Amino acid sequence: MYRGHLFFDWDDTVALNIHLFREADQRNGHYLGGLFGRPVEEILLAASEFDLKVSRRVGLGRDSYPSAWVACYEHFCDRAGRRPRQDERERVRAIANWPYEQRQPLVDGAAETLDLLRQEGHELIVWTAGDGEVQQRKVEESGLADRFHEVRVVPKKDSAGLRRLMGARDRARCVVVGNSAASDVRPALELGLLALHIPADTWAFDEAQINVDHPLYVRLESIRMVPATLKARLSLAG
Repeated sequence: MYRGHLFFDWDDTVALNIHLFREADQRNGHYLGGLFGRPVEEILLAASEFDLKVSRRVGLGRDSYPSAWVACYEHFCDRAGRRPRQDERERVRAIANWPYEQRQPLVDGAAETLDLLRQEGHELIVWTAGDGEVQQRKVEESGLADRFHEVRVVPKKDSAGLRRLMGARDRARCVVVGNSAASDVRPALELGLLALHIPADTWAFDEAQINVDHPLYVRLESIRMVPATLKARLSLAG
């Protein structure tokens, strides 16, 4: 019997991710700012709105972020009264595709923490949203794939999906570890699971109101704090 069943978010919980998209934002922001003579801040604000709109409509698929940037480019073309050019559209899309092509650096302490958790008898499951091929590749490239008992990639993370993933596992031993209030903490608390929240720089899609006074909510400063926290708090879940 496992001591605990730990559902780990991947991006910005185990491996750093958001900084890659921030860099792509800046590159596309400066490119479009130069094309249309607009402040970069204005471009980035519009792009974030398109990104959120597209993601909420179609999910976190491989083409969601690039499509949002192309829509942003076409929006500024319309405002400038000129037709989009295919070469410009392709450059915008190429910049937006760049983050998906990079190898992610690990969060400090991730490998050591996962090793310790396995030694202590926990079941480790990756629970991540996005494109299946992309997310699987990230895990494989990280060198941490053998630390996990299962990798589950889903279009969207919510309580219904988490309940299905839990299956017949003992709810009192299930724990969610992640940085997203919306996709990690909220589903866990809705199901009465221990939620270990490791906040990180994120984007609007991950924002949500959560009850930080909930007895099953624990905010951590680092992934390194997970093992000790489990020893102290796991018995409170359920």
